[in-house]
Order: sequence, then C-alpha cells, then structure tokens
Amino acid sequence: MSNDNHTIDVIVRFHDASKGETLLRALFCLYGQTYPAVQPILVLQGFSDGDVEAVERLVSRFAWNGKRRRPIVHNYVPPASGDHRSRLINEGFWIGTGRYIAILDYDDVIYSHAYTYLIDRLQTSNAAIAFGRIAVKHVMPLKHYDFVLATTRDNFKGAGLSDLFVDNFCPIHSFVLDRSKVAAEELRFDETMTRLEDYDFLLRICAKHPADFEGLARFVGTYYWRIDGSNTVQSYGPGAEENRRQWQEAREKIRVLKKELGLLGAKELSVVQD
Repeated sequence: MSNDNHTIDVIVRFHDASKGETLLRALFCLYGQTYPAVQPILVLQGFSDGDVEAVERLVSRFAWNGKRRRPIVHNYVPPASGDHRSRLINEGFWIGTGRYIAILDYDDVIYSHAYTYLIDRLQTSNAAIAFGRIAVKHVMPLKHYDFVLATTRDNFKGAGLSDLFVDNFCPIHSFVLDRSKVAAEELRFDETMTRLEDYDFLLRICAKHPADFEGLARFVGTYYWRIDGSNTVQSYGPGAEENRRQWQEAREKIRVLKKELGLLGAKELSVVQD
C-alpha cells in the first residue's frame, strides 16, 4: 500500500437498531477528530430496510464534508441469527482502503486528538500498531442514555508487550494499526469468537509485528462499563449461564493460541522485546 495514503478507516459495528442515540455519540466523536482524513465505516448486523434508512438519517444529522467524511453504511445480512460481532469487523476490514485502521464500538468514546496522536506515534516509532490509554466510565444503562456513576483511570493496568501477552489491558478502541505493515490475511477476527475476539487479534498481530506502547502516557478514549454486566461477565439473570460458558470457551481458545505462539510464560520470555 502506498505511503501517501493517509486515511484512517474507523470501523464501527452496530447490531441494535434501538440504540441510535448512543450511536450518535460515537459519530460525534468521529466528526470532531482533529486528524484530517477519517473515514468511518459503520457496519450493521442484519438490519431491515427501514432500520438502515433510520441509521442513514442519524448519519445525516452531521454536516459531513471533504474534511469530515460521511460514514460508509454497510448492512451485513448474516445467513443465520446470532452474534456476528467478529464478522462485522472483518466486513469493515474488507471495505476499507485507508492506510490506517481503528475500531470504535458504538457505545464507547474516542477523544478528538486520538487519531492524530496515535498515527504520529506510528510514524515516529515505525511500528505496525500503536496504543493509547483508555479511561473507564461506570454507567447504569437507561432507556435513552447511560447514567454515569463514576469515572476511573486505572482499570486497564499494563505498560508494554510483556504485560499484553499475559492479559489484555488494551480495549478495542485503544489502538491504531498501519495496514501497510501487516499482510492482508492477518487483518481478520476469528468469527467463531464472541468473547475476547479483540485480544485474539492483538495477540496474533503483536506476536509478529513491532508494537508501540509509548502512547500509553496519554488517554485517548473512554470505555463505558455497564454495571448490569451486559458488556462484561454477566453472572446473574437470563442468559448468565450461557454467557459464562462463552467466556470460558474464549479463555480456552486464548490459552491454546498463546501456546501456539509460544507466549505461555510470556512475561518472562518477551521482556526483551519491549
């Protein structure tokens, strides 16, 4: 890929048509970026024609222009019902043509300086992937908005590659990746995974390519941690047992992957790579 391509594709996956007000917050974050070439790619999961039109109307509430590019809206229609979150990311990978890639879930926040800062880190370090720090808002989800109970800045503890190989402290919107330094076949999420799918991806990328962690000195976004457990390990209520099973299965897949990559005991083995 030519180095004169400075666009960053930002993949936003969106599976719940009733959460349009939350999606607006993510779109506002992208509209307000200081980086001059941001291309949002909004990937929907199995929306009806009417719901796709509703999303297009939400998108049109912003004055997109040459500098602030209108999001590409893509509706992936799966062959069967279910959780297709990893496939939505892969759809975004295939659609995008920009040199840089980021991912922003529709219910999280990225700060206005984030992509300028992280792309500068990529250019300075010549790494394939660069990370920034993420804060956490603890929220109670209500019908039309998330009620913020507290904000914390030390939830994701880690300082470098060896820490990442032990456990994931880098949320999905904490990094920007340089597509020119990664083979096309490596840009994929494991579509069998609905938990820890981002960690699986990061392990594969960071085990093979140089990663920059100097950007952890600065916060670049916020993760919305819902206290009802709906985006963590739900331990109560309907579906809790199935949720626990999926988490357990994902952790086992991560263990197997680490073994395949030679990363078991990585805190001791990989410190020289930091």
